[in-house]
Amino acid sequence: MPQFQGCEIGHSFDTITRLLRHFDNPQHRLPPVIHIAGTNGKGSVAAFVSAILHRAGYTVHRLTSPHLCSMTERIMLANKTIDGALMTSILWDIAQWTEGKIAFSEAVTAAALHVFASVPADVVVLEVGIGGLHDGTNVVSGVCTSIITSISFDHLDRLGPTLQHIAVQKSGIMRQDVPCVSAPQLPCVRDVLIKRAAEKGTPLYLGETDWFFEPKGRGFRIQYGQDPTESDHFSPLGLAGEHQCMNAAVAVMALKVQRALTIPHGIMADGLAQVVWPGRLQRLVLQDMDDEIWIDGAHNEGGLAVLAHHIRSVGWADEAAKPLVVVFGKLPGKNLDSVWSVLAPLAQYVGVIESWGSTTGTPWSVIQQGCIGSGYDGKMVHIFATLDDFMRVVKDKKWGAEPKRVLICGSLGLIGCVLNTVHARLV
Repeated sequence: MPQFQGCEIGHSFDTITRLLRHFDNPQHRLPPVIHIAGTNGKGSVAAFVSAILHRAGYTVHRLTSPHLCSMTERIMLANKTIDGALMTSILWDIAQWTEGKIAFSEAVTAAALHVFASVPADVVVLEVGIGGLHDGTNVVSGVCTSIITSISFDHLDRLGPTLQHIAVQKSGIMRQDVPCVSAPQLPCVRDVLIKRAAEKGTPLYLGETDWFFEPKGRGFRIQYGQDPTESDHFSPLGLAGEHQCMNAAVAVMALKVQRALTIPHGIMADGLAQVVWPGRLQRLVLQDMDDEIWIDGAHNEGGLAVLAHHIRSVGWADEAAKPLVVVFGKLPGKNLDSVWSVLAPLAQYVGVIESWGSTTGTPWSVIQQGCIGSGYDGKMVHIFATLDDFMRVVKDKKWGAEPKRVLICGSLGLIGCVLNTVHARLV
């Protein structure tokens, strides 16, 4: 696989524009594009939208990031995962043409746009990598609707130190006269989105202001405007967690306001029920194991808060018969101090994994500072040098014979490695 040099945000945008000229500007030869930015929930919204479109009989191209187990997961070409040899061949071409002087994410974006323009399809679902304003995906034309999912703190070194800075970057995907649907946002974020929409001439549909939703059982009720009679109910959802009700509602609202495609209510309901999106509150069913194993890609403050809400709402923290074990790994540079204040107090046991696969995470000696700073008792934390060490403890029941509920989170890369490990060793 070719090597690419990482670039600071904004510096690779001109490079990808020049690169796409090499491919005869595929960004302007695409079917209608649904463009998705935000901090948390982008992938889930992309999965919900794609599932609905598939159920409606449309052929879909999709770009998402990051991947869990295989790089090819990032590009779905005409309803199917891209062939690995084809993707590698295009990336080698990009590496040669740019001398590797482009960020990996931008190279994958260019590869995706190139193949999307080469293979017929009805619609493109395009997830922003980081930010929005300077992201490589923002070169596309023909957007039929934009989506902004929940915004919280992440990538502060690239997007800015405040939520207002981050909101400006995310709102960069707004376009004149193209509807933009936003999830409910904090007031400071909402104000930025409203201002940016007015400046750009973007019709903005802001959750809990212009449209409304309410979780109900395994689904949700959505109200499309101020009139309560203009509403629908959807149940069940194919993804677990109350937060997925919001993501599904955002997907439904976005497909409701766009005018490029026609999708009946029943088709939407079927798509929401059939969606599959690994690594998001996913239960792993393992042979010869009594422990209940869950994985979730929560890896920033907003995602961890959502995960904690789920734990409380379903009673996991209070179920003495099946103690909760929270285990996480942290990439260097990621601030997961909120693990100690938000998640750790809900668990009977807490574990830290220092490395997984070929990835070296943040060692306990560094994470310990956040633990101590939050007032959590570091003596109660179990340290695992590797993911394999942790899996052996689970398999051998070294935490005791009684069944436990184990929740692994903190890094999508860790979640992908867990899925690979489970497939190779335990299933």
